[in-house]
Amino acid sequence: MATTLERVAQATAQSRKSLVSLTPDRLPIGRSGATQDADRSGSSQRFWLQSVIVTYDETISNVVRSVEGAGAGIMVIGGLLALAEFVRQTLNPAGRLGSYERLRRSLGHTILLGLEVLIIGDIVRTIVVEPTLESVAVLGAIVVIRIVLSFAIEIEIDGQAPWRRSKKPPEPDHA
Repeated sequence: MATTLERVAQATAQSRKSLVSLTPDRLPIGRSGATQDADRSGSSQRFWLQSVIVTYDETISNVVRSVEGAGAGIMVIGGLLALAEFVRQTLNPAGRLGSYERLRRSLGHTILLGLEVLIIGDIVRTIVVEPTLESVAVLGAIVVIRIVLSFAIEIEIDGQAPWRRSKKPPEPDHA
């Protein structure tokens, strides 16, 4: 019996083969699956047909670009929102105290979230598009660099390593 993962891998391989077999000059037309030569149609139709065909790798690349764009967008928009909040707090005399620390904390959390989303994009790119030893090694290096950067940012935000934080004792029940 094939596992779910094996079935997904087989289906992915089949879809890649079927997408590759579709060439711009011979495309399935209609429900019957009959083909029509693109040479009989005008050159504008041929150009349109070539632009419509999207391969599996192009689709995954577009998904990865979208995820990476979302990660960058999180950092940019989050940074702008943190800066706007900082300006709002500094204009209020009561909120000035500690506003710089809150800005640093907000920016740090925004960067951490953006880095996590960027790691997702790297993982999808490496796993889905035929992983090679080189691409896995590059992914490993990128993930290690981003993890070290994440720990450095957390230490900068909290002033101590995550594993050195004191744990609050559980509050007693007053029942």
